[in-house]
Amino acid sequence: HEFLQDHVDSLDPDSRRRLDSNPLRILDSKHDETRSLLEQAPVLADYLSDISAARYTQLKQLLADAGQAFVENPRLVRGLDYYNDAVFEWTTESLGAQGTVCAGGRYDTMVEKLGGKPTPAVGVAMGEERLILLLEALEAVPETARDRVDVFVAIIDDALTGQALRLAESIREVLPTM
Repeated sequence: HEFLQDHVDSLDPDSRRRLDSNPLRILDSKHDETRSLLEQAPVLADYLSDISAARYTQLKQLLADAGQAFVENPRLVRGLDYYNDAVFEWTTESLGAQGTVCAGGRYDTMVEKLGGKPTPAVGVAMGEERLILLLEALEAVPETARDRVDVFVAIIDDALTGQALRLAESIREVLPTM
């Protein structure tokens, strides 16, 4: 925040508006002059709490252990204010300008802010249409899977077991046999 205050005259009007209400969103600016200025800004990872830094290190290690390639983006912010710690985006260059396929992050304080008990949470959103377009662009949909539908019914409350079983059976009745 201090860095941005010191360079307020170089910020675009939208970033100036966000300076006091949501300064992290300035990191996501599309304005060329502001983006150039941000290249000189301190990196958020250098200001993490010990707990957040440990979580971040653990996450990177888990991804590496799983053989999952990733790129760290020190300027990545999500458009919602309730995120804390890690945020992520799964992107592709195969879909042109609309490259984000999946995104999300942690939001440990949101449930409490809505009146509930403190609840650690992670949220993920995926664009189904973008995922389908990506699979098609990569020719990653096997012919044998094109007419097949997999459905998983999860029971989140024992009181709903009967309903879930009836739902699963009704789905089986309308799906083609494989």
